[in-house]
Amino acid sequence: MKSIIPITLLSGLVLLLPSLASANEFTVKNVKNPHFSESDFPFFVSEKYPESASRINIFLQYYYFDKTLQEEDFASKSSSPFRTTDSYRRVFSFYEPIVTEKKNYIEVTISGDACGAYCEWGENTFLFDKYSGRPITLVDLLSPKGTKSLEIRLRSDNLNRVKKYIINKPDDNSDEYVMGEYYLYNDCYQNRFRDNYDKIDEDTNFHLSDNQLTITFGRCSNHASRALDEIGKFENTLSYEELKPYLSNDGIQYLSNQTHSLSNIQTPYRVFQGKIADKYPITVVNIKHGGWSYWYDKYQTPIELHKVDCVDATAQCFKEGRYDNMMQKWVYTAEWKMNQYNDNILGSFIRISDGKRMSVSIK
Repeated sequence: MKSIIPITLLSGLVLLLPSLASANEFTVKNVKNPHFSESDFPFFVSEKYPESASRINIFLQYYYFDKTLQEEDFASKSSSPFRTTDSYRRVFSFYEPIVTEKKNYIEVTISGDACGAYCEWGENTFLFDKYSGRPITLVDLLSPKGTKSLEIRLRSDNLNRVKKYIINKPDDNSDEYVMGEYYLYNDCYQNRFRDNYDKIDEDTNFHLSDNQLTITFGRCSNHASRALDEIGKFENTLSYEELKPYLSNDGIQYLSNQTHSLSNIQTPYRVFQGKIADKYPITVVNIKHGGWSYWYDKYQTPIELHKVDCVDATAQCFKEGRYDNMMQKWVYTAEWKMNQYNDNILGSFIRISDGKRMSVSIK
């Protein structure tokens, strides 16, 4: 039986701010696959904000599995997202998610193991706006000036953490491990200094808890050299009072216990829903590093959208298509041109085969 866990009863949850959490308006079902251990994945339900819950589910499922799923799909051995398509070998292991509901947002932390040639543990935290289901990132909470100032502070802190490992260069007769560690951190220091690492943008991983913010940046080592890496991921923690000068007024209100909607969500990642030709319901997603896809809701088959240059500087243009393995190239079937009007995105869909033009409306 699937467990239904009220968010306020999840063990180990903590509050970002001194104020108490709001009344519970979302429920998270911890859907599991009975055939696999450690196959926990969150599924959101909300009577008050059903569209938000749906968008959160679509975002998380597409982020991890490149498709959307029904609750029953998680329990099925044949269609389980926790296996490959050609065998029952596990490729994902997910541990019980941690979900915190606050006045204006929901924070979700999903951790587990991903396996390819090697298995490695990983963790991602997502912040979703309660009223729209849109993902919120640091760029939506910090002021432009605060973002730059915080980047400088974090970069300096992280460089200093690496610097102590390269102050003394080992001589040529040093132990192989010592030499490997030195060159790992020396390369890391040079790269971080030269290539402007530790930049705060929509892909910066962060976590809110215990009246503090923790920002996490990638480690110096790759998978093969991680045994040499004593630092690991760079975790930078600020108390709420330390964080406050970097926040915008909008961000300060949003993180408080007062009801507040962000006036301008800059994060481009989003789930859109609408229609083609006013009669074909579609879902459009921009979730992974600028990668767009859409599907007809009737068929649920994702179609890739590739962003292309647009003659109209105010518009966004895309080509949709599929990769032909025989021809070893992309075959494009339609072109999109979209303009944003407040929260609505309107445009046209042109079928390449016959030039037929249809309207597109999403929000």
